[in-house]
Amino acid sequence: MSKKEQKVSRDVNGIQVEQRISDGFINATAMCLAHNKNINDWFTTKDTFDLFVALADDLGIEIKSGEFRNLDIARLSASKYSKIFLGLVLSKRGSPETGGGTWLHPDLAIQLAQWCNKPFAIQVSKWIREWMTTGKNPVYDYLDLDRIVYRDALKDEARLRMTDQVKVYLEQIKKYDDEKYRGIFFSKVHDAINIAITTETSKQMKECISEMLGKKVNNNELIRDYFPAMPLQRYISVCEAAANFMLRENLHPLTAVERAIEIVLPADYVSQPIDFAEHIKFVRKRISQPVISPKNPLDDKKSLN
Repeated sequence: MSKKEQKVSRDVNGIQVEQRISDGFINATAMCLAHNKNINDWFTTKDTFDLFVALADDLGIEIKSGEFRNLDIARLSASKYSKIFLGLVLSKRGSPETGGGTWLHPDLAIQLAQWCNKPFAIQVSKWIREWMTTGKNPVYDYLDLDRIVYRDALKDEARLRMTDQVKVYLEQIKKYDDEKYRGIFFSKVHDAINIAITTETSKQMKECISEMLGKKVNNNELIRDYFPAMPLQRYISVCEAAANFMLRENLHPLTAVERAIEIVLPADYVSQPIDFAEHIKFVRKRISQPVISPKNPLDDKKSLN
C-alpha cells in the first residue's frame, strides 16, 4: 500500500476509520476497534468464509484452492484470507494510525459493519455511496449500497417473518403439503405486494428483466433482488406489517397484506413500474451464470470444524 495512497478519514467513536479513494477499500481493523470488536473473531467463522467464497464467485475472482490444505477456519487470519481471495482483502503490518491493519473490499466492509453494529452498516453504505459519486470509481457506478443493506434485512428478517406466518395459515387449513397449492398461494401473497408497489406481478417483471438481459431469468430467483432501494424498503415495511397483522389479529394473509399496504404506503402514493435498466449492470454478471449456490471449496474437507 503506497504511502501516497489518497484516503478519506472519518471519526467513529473516537477512532479514525480510513477509506482508500482508489478502490474504496476500508480499514476493517479500525472499524472493529471503534466498536470494541476483534476482527479476528469475524474472520474465524464459517459465515464469513462463505461470504468471501460467494463474493469471489460473483466477481469472477479465482480462489486459490491450493491454500486449502488442512485448512481450519477457526484459525484463519486476515493474511491467510488475502492469499486465498486475491483482491478482496489486504493485510499490512502496523496500526490503523499508520495505515496498517486489514483493508476490506467495499462489499465486505458493509457485511463487517453489520457484524459490528447494524446501524453502523447504514453509515458505511453511505460512505461507499459518497465514494462512488466522486467519479473516481470505474467499477461500481450503478451499485446501490443502501439496497444491499435493505436486501439483507429482507432475506433475514422481514420476508421470513411474513412467510412463516403464511406457512402457519396453510398448515391450519391443511394445504401446506400440497406443493402446487402452496406455490400458487405464496405467489398471490407476494404479487399483492408487488402490484401495490410497482403495478406489476413477479412474472411481468421477470419478463421485462429477461428482455433486457437477452436471457431468461431463472424461476428460482427472487425478483426483489432487482429492486432499487426505495421500492425494496417499502416491500420490507409491508412484509413486516403484514406479519404483525397475521400474528396479532389472526388475519387471512391476503387481508393482512391489504391492511399493511394501507398503513405503509403514503396516502398519495402512486404505484408505477420499476425502471430496471439502471440496476441491470449490478446483477448482470451474476444472472449470466447458472443460478446455483457457489460451491464452498471446504464442503468436502474433513478438516472443517
